[in-house]
Amino acid sequence: MLDILEHSTTHFYNHILKMHIKKMKNIRKDEFYATSISIKKHEIENIFYLFFSQPILKEIANILMPDEDLNENDWQDLTKECTNQIIGHMKKSLNDALGKDEYKLGIPKYLGKTNPSSIKLDEFLVYKLNNHYFKIGFNNHE
Repeated sequence: MLDILEHSTTHFYNHILKMHIKKMKNIRKDEFYATSISIKKHEIENIFYLFFSQPILKEIANILMPDEDLNENDWQDLTKECTNQIIGHMKKSLNDALGKDEYKLGIPKYLGKTNPSSIKLDEFLVYKLNNHYFKIGFNNHE
């Protein structure tokens, strides 16, 4: 599942946004905007967590909504929209691989500003863009 998550993440950043993220091993300790979202297959539910640094969100906002002056609610909405884009692409890829519509996508939840190390993840990926970080991972229930 980590391979499909990596593909969906790089698809969003590299192909949709035309941003070039670099895979890293560790993340700088800082405060990040965090979201969670589930993908469910029958009774098995995996929860995905995404952590966006505000500088990365600013770069995304400049691409998607140039010249907009964003307030705190806008930053929250942007994190949820990015979550939908990445994990929604992952769900579609999983369903396409099976040839069935067995995976269902939940609704993203905003978790507030947090340190990514505050949530234990079974598997995760870390990326860097212009010295700013993004972390994505999940707890494996399959």
